[in-house]
Amino acid sequence: MNIKDLNQIKVEDLKNVDLSLIKENLLSRPHYIINVVLVVATIAGSIHLYQRNQSETAQIKKEIVKLKDRLSAVKKQKKLEEQHKEFTADFPKIISVDDLGDKLSEFAVLHNVQIVTFSPGGSKNDNFKTINNVEINIASDDYENIILFIKEIENSSFAVRIQKWSGKMSKGQSRRGSSSAQNRSIEANIIINSIELTP
Repeated sequence: MNIKDLNQIKVEDLKNVDLSLIKENLLSRPHYIINVVLVVATIAGSIHLYQRNQSETAQIKKEIVKLKDRLSAVKKQKKLEEQHKEFTADFPKIISVDDLGDKLSEFAVLHNVQIVTFSPGGSKNDNFKTINNVEINIASDDYENIILFIKEIENSSFAVRIQKWSGKMSKGQSRRGSSSAQNRSIEANIIINSIELTP
């Protein structure tokens, strides 16, 4: 019987099938029953394996998604670490408050400025940095020397910045002893921030 023959079968003919005759034929030929049982068992086993494989495939897909997310997170972490490394490499040198005092003394000598007072202040910190404040009062006979001193601080290779500064003519005599306004010294108050990155 081929496909052409199957197409010619009518539903009415199927209604007239004698089930008892089929049963009798099957019992007289037990190898048919075995074949039918094997076919049914094979189909049932295949369905079970397919369902189990579908479940395992779904689980594997979930694991793959998790691994991709982790891989993406690791790549982002590495990129951030590289950016942080580059940033810290380019960041100016850290200087302690004590060393800053020594460095300011060098700058003062270089630009003929006298440091009258040096007062370490408080510090502020957050998750990224610590800012230490230092307040100094300086004096010089020449306004330009004070400007050069401030520029020296700002252009240094250290992580410092001028927060604010103010200058005025001194009330008394100049350091040279003259009381004329032309020879009076200039005084300046400067607040300097020393910045340290939080590791």
